Amino acid sequence: MSRQRTPRRADLSQHFLRSRSLAASLIAQAPVNRSDLVVEIGPGRGILTRELARRCREVVAVEFDGALAEALRTRFPSDGRVTIVRSDFLRFRLPDGPYKVLGNIPFNRTAAIVRRLVQADSPPQDAWLVVQREAAERFAGGPSARETLSSLLLKRDGRAIRRCLRAEFTRTQIQRLGRDLRFDPSGPPRGLTFDQWLGLFRFRSLTRS
Repeated sequence: MSRQRTPRRADLSQHFLRSRSLAASLIAQAPVNRSDLVVEIGPGRGILTRELARRCREVVAVEFDGALAEALRTRFPSDGRVTIVRSDFLRFRLPDGPYKVLGNIPFNRTAAIVRRLVQADSPPQDAWLVVQREAAERFAGGPSARETLSSLLLKRDGRAIRRCLRAEFTRTQIQRLGRDLRFDPSGPPRGLTFDQWLGLFRFRSLTRS
């Protein structure tokens, strides 16, 4: 008898891995060991969850879709290494102690999830996320792709804004931008508003044209 599968919800931008060999390969490349607590974002049907449970101390799988969460609880009923949590990851309380993150995340929430991890009071020791190629290049920057404001700030999160922007703007430009956009260049990047980010992007576009 074939197992009935929970249908994919297009509104949640779900995309499921189907290959067990691919899942095993992805987990084998991740820096996960027997002592690790791993938070898995969007476990879906559990193909990565199964592989993770074989390699780490505990997996906390955070699934937004209620039907999928129930199916996962059925799939892992007595595995003490796997905890299924039905929650929106953006509202999920991250562990206070050391942990790592791995996930095949919804493409339409990539930026929000990355921002949540980077700006968390207790950020993960490491994070491995399956994302669209365009998003990966935008956040990774050099040497694999062109640097962007997102990649530069991600690499320098926690430092003063002026240090994050040195690769893009002169010191005089940063001072002027801080005055015109009303932000403190000595403050952290996380304090910038959307309008201030937009102003930085527009100024960068003008100086590069």
